[in-house]
Amino acid sequence: KTILPLDIRRLLRSVGRTAEKNGFQVYLVGGIVRDLLMGQQNLDIDVVLDHDGIAFGKVFVEKQGGRLVAHKKFGTAVAVLPNGSRIDIATARSESYDHPAALPKVEFTSTRKDLARRDFSVNAMAIALNTPKFGSLLDFFGGQNDIQDGIIRVLHDLSFIEDPTRIFRGVRFEQRYGFQMDSYTENLARQAIAMDLVGRLTSVRVRDELILILAEDSAWSALKRLSDLGALTNLQPEVVRIDAKLQSIFKSIQNTVPRLNYYYAGKSQRWLLFLMAIMRNLSEQKLDEWCNQMRFKKADVQILKEGVLKTPVVLKKLRSASKLKNSTLYSILNPLAQESIEYIYARSSQRMVRQRIDFYLANLKDVRLNINGNDLLESGFKSSPLFSEVLGKVLVVKLNGLVRSKSEELKFARKLLENGK
Repeated sequence: KTILPLDIRRLLRSVGRTAEKNGFQVYLVGGIVRDLLMGQQNLDIDVVLDHDGIAFGKVFVEKQGGRLVAHKKFGTAVAVLPNGSRIDIATARSESYDHPAALPKVEFTSTRKDLARRDFSVNAMAIALNTPKFGSLLDFFGGQNDIQDGIIRVLHDLSFIEDPTRIFRGVRFEQRYGFQMDSYTENLARQAIAMDLVGRLTSVRVRDELILILAEDSAWSALKRLSDLGALTNLQPEVVRIDAKLQSIFKSIQNTVPRLNYYYAGKSQRWLLFLMAIMRNLSEQKLDEWCNQMRFKKADVQILKEGVLKTPVVLKKLRSASKLKNSTLYSILNPLAQESIEYIYARSSQRMVRQRIDFYLANLKDVRLNINGNDLLESGFKSSPLFSEVLGKVLVVKLNGLVRSKSEELKFARKLLENGK
């Protein structure tokens, strides 16, 4: 009651009532349980049922409205409710592995066995939602005690061998919460790394874990911890160099990006800025090879390459001692992605460079013309390829403060067209 909003509490009550009425046993699971016990808010709702989670999802959506997206092979579904709320629904399952680092085979089972397949004790708890037992905690593996003691602990000896990505997740939880792997868990992690099990993971799985780590506020400490464990050796030594210079860039990104985000409609993907820092010394060829190996999205690769390859060039231009016209500053920075501009700002300690970026963001970034091609047509000019060039020139003079109103823009455009320029 002190942590979850009223609408979420009502939703959970409704889930429990629907399950009770229709003969299901439903439990709240995942990070929301861990975070509730830590007094932290988490609004990601994951529930598990002892049998046929999809059937429950259908019943629940019929009652609440919305739609259900089901995945029969895995016994899972996502309920999207009319207000936009989402509930991830799963049938309790166990997992088996044909060989280390393989993807698991799934069998449906009991809630207890479902919890036993989880990565760490702090993530292996559940809360009953059925009306008679609403709020009761299921903690078969000592997760609540481990939260109190600040411990990350695996549930069995083969945990990291079955799924080496748990090493990345364990470090992420350690650094996020200020916890520590117990000595036995850390020894198991080091043994799995020594067996080169991280190297057997697909590049996509490593990429996803790396993105999750770089998206954390504790990105630097997590990266340093992974390096100390030896878990980054398969990311190529020339890519990941955990040194004082990289730490300094991470700190600068951490300190400057939140303020720069205010100039934009949305927050930047900070993990991309950290990745730019990690890859800052790579050639274009090496960068392409690594991105292809890790199978990053095309759009992310484009931003990443822009930040890494264009930063030295842009910084050189912004360091120019001569006065830059507004239009020149605009032409330097406007083609760049939000992440690239923020990374360039973080990389520079020169006051003039930062002042110029601040000025662009505050005064130039959103400058737009009040006129367009239709205004030129209405002024009696025939459609022409010159229109685009003329409008570009009008924008230049507007950026430099030589025209201000729509009428002044149109007057200047007419003059250029009449002179055939």
